[in-house]
Amino acid sequence: MKRRHFMVWAGAGLLSACGGNRGSNPTSSCLRPSSNGSNTIAAENALAGVSDWVLTKPDSSQIEGYATTSVNVGSPVAVYVNTKSASYSADFYRLGWYGGAGASLKGQLGPFPGIVQAPASIDSITGSASCSWSESFSIDTTGFVTGIYLVKLTTAEGHQQYVYFILRDDSRTADVLFVSSSSTMQAYNSWGGKSLYGSNSTNLSAATAVSYDRPYQPSFASDGAGQILAWDIKVLHFLERHGLDVCYSDIRDLHTASPTGFRCALVSGHSEYWSKQARANLQSAASQGVNVLALAGNVCYWQVTFDADVMTCNKGGGDPNTGLFQKLNPEESFFGQTYVGFESPHVPTDFVIAAGIPAWVLDGTHLAVGHHLTGLFGYEGDKTTSRTPSSAVVWGNSPFTDHDTKQLLRGVATYYSSSDSSTGCSYQVLNVGSTNWAYGLDSAGYNMTNPPTNYENADAKQVTLNVINRFIA
Repeated sequence: MKRRHFMVWAGAGLLSACGGNRGSNPTSSCLRPSSNGSNTIAAENALAGVSDWVLTKPDSSQIEGYATTSVNVGSPVAVYVNTKSASYSADFYRLGWYGGAGASLKGQLGPFPGIVQAPASIDSITGSASCSWSESFSIDTTGFVTGIYLVKLTTAEGHQQYVYFILRDDSRTADVLFVSSSSTMQAYNSWGGKSLYGSNSTNLSAATAVSYDRPYQPSFASDGAGQILAWDIKVLHFLERHGLDVCYSDIRDLHTASPTGFRCALVSGHSEYWSKQARANLQSAASQGVNVLALAGNVCYWQVTFDADVMTCNKGGGDPNTGLFQKLNPEESFFGQTYVGFESPHVPTDFVIAAGIPAWVLDGTHLAVGHHLTGLFGYEGDKTTSRTPSSAVVWGNSPFTDHDTKQLLRGVATYYSSSDSSTGCSYQVLNVGSTNWAYGLDSAGYNMTNPPTNYENADAKQVTLNVINRFIA
């Protein structure tokens, strides 16, 4: 494993707020945006759901593809497919709660004639594999609702694979902006021979750049959908089950502009790779009163650059724009914590409540200091440093055994509130420091522990809801 557009306004390049639920406990001294319409997420989840979005015969050797990662509602999504089969069809679904079904069927296309696309071109300097495939079909998203969508590709013989895309809604306001982490998914994606890691690259030699123009190697049972079914789906189900109004985006959208109009920016999944611009845009939003919730692990560790659809991260040095944030702009100065080590992803480890937890976080739970949330820590751990904001408290302190050194380490979760002297706005940042926190929110998708176990936890759900309600107030 390791070791290791939104609506753009002139000047600051601000994302429009994508409105819905209100809460109590105001958290910002700045004016908060008001809703400009009904809660479309709640209305969407009142529709019928289906269960056949789950693949029954996944096989990337028979069919594979990729799509535009993120588009605005109403824009076409280009899909590129490579298959040995004479024909295939495409069913596309929006992930959501839908009464527990998990997704809603939004359309069916095909059958299409199969085509074997050209091999990827390999950059001789960076090792990046990039496809120049002909477009197989496009999806008209007119009338669709913002969300994460899966395209289920099925050959005439029944072989299947996913393609995924994110649909933004640049015209709306919402309480929560969900930020998925394609940059980290691509960093680990070894399709074409290389990733940013030597461990899953040809000749054990890592690439220094990777392309978005290629399929995802099957990973975490997401089968072509990056790592969406590892963590994002669990957080997404939780949000929509509780009727929260959400807009969905990708970290490359955060790279483009600041989400200033939102009440809470929620970072999901494994979110290790950030650009300097994405980091700056999120901090700019915080300076305007946007709260930040990281339901993620190892956040903002490696700095990358984007050039069209190519992401570069030269870990060997020599590039002043990429490398460890620790050497460029330490991540804990904003996110509260930084990476300290990782454990085997297959070993369930408990999240332990620490003495610094604010009382409001525990409202409605059975938790107290020292209590354990089974299986909800990992697979990476963080620490605080002297650069952590002075107002930060440690509310999670979870012991784990480092995979490489076999040392006993402790992974922390932090919370702090602050204000920006130039704007007069206050904001809050809470970081769980754990990808596996998502296991407590929903059991859908992949679980990497051995054996896979349902770790849904009512107290973890209540803690998460308490934080979100405070952050969108």
